[in-house]
Amino acid sequence: MPKYIISAEAFEPITLDCPGCSGDALKLALEPKGLLAFRVQKRSPNGLSYWFEVDFNKDCHNSNSETRSYSQLVCVNKIA
Repeated sequence: MPKYIISAEAFEPITLDCPGCSGDALKLALEPKGLLAFRVQKRSPNGLSYWFEVDFNKDCHNSNSETRSYSQLVCVNKIA
């Protein structure tokens, strides 16, 4: 099973095993952190690293509040 490292300025790197692609790993790792949507921004020439623009919900624990979001660049590296 492929292993991925998901990293961004806002949090410590997350390492996980995921049977799918880098987008699946991104979703699996960041949904608990309030992931709303993501878009591919760049891919490395060898196809092992992807950079995504990720939209996060600022308050993922309070669904009754007005939704406010922010975007962050996140890198997903396939390491195995």
